[in-house]
Amino acid sequence: MTIPTGRGSVLLELFCFLFSITAATAVTIKLTNTFKHHKIK
Repeated sequence: MTIPTGRGSVLLELFCFLFSITAATAVTIKLTNTFKHHKIK
């Protein structure tokens, strides 16, 4: 398997970077909502 070079590689890295940020944000929000929900009860 060869490592892609050039524009495709940059777009792929950018996509993975944005995806990781989105995933981390979603997990943080989910944990925060769960914590608040348990705290209220």
